[in-house]
Amino acid sequence: MTLKVSKEMPSLVRSLELYWDLDDLLKQVVTGAGDYSQLDQSLRDAFKAGQEKYIVYDKKLESNSMIYAAHILDPRYKASMIKDMMPAQFDQIIDDVKHYFKTEWLAVAGQDAPNLEHALLELGAERPFGMSIAQ
Repeated sequence: MTLKVSKEMPSLVRSLELYWDLDDLLKQVVTGAGDYSQLDQSLRDAFKAGQEKYIVYDKKLESNSMIYAAHILDPRYKASMIKDMMPAQFDQIIDDVKHYFKTEWLAVAGQDAPNLEHALLELGAERPFGMSIAQ
């Protein structure tokens, strides 16, 4: 999964979806649901062991507000998918993300933005109108 996240979807936002998909897949295989009904029990037992390891990481994921904050800040998702996928935990997640921003980013919010006027003077007319000098 790490390779999939980093190679195909290098986005923290998309990793949350992959964790949800992995959780669903593990549940289906372990219970023998749908396409997995014909799997040998020894394979399902192996997936059960994997599911137990996944649960440890899933608990760590739940306490990582940065992942949920990234998801909420992405205009394609905002909070709607979290609300759909985790309705019972939604209010707590929102409270945790608010707390995360207030504690982790408060100092950044109080800092002055860098002065880029000298960079603008160096560029002169080379940069097209409307294009940021910070790019």
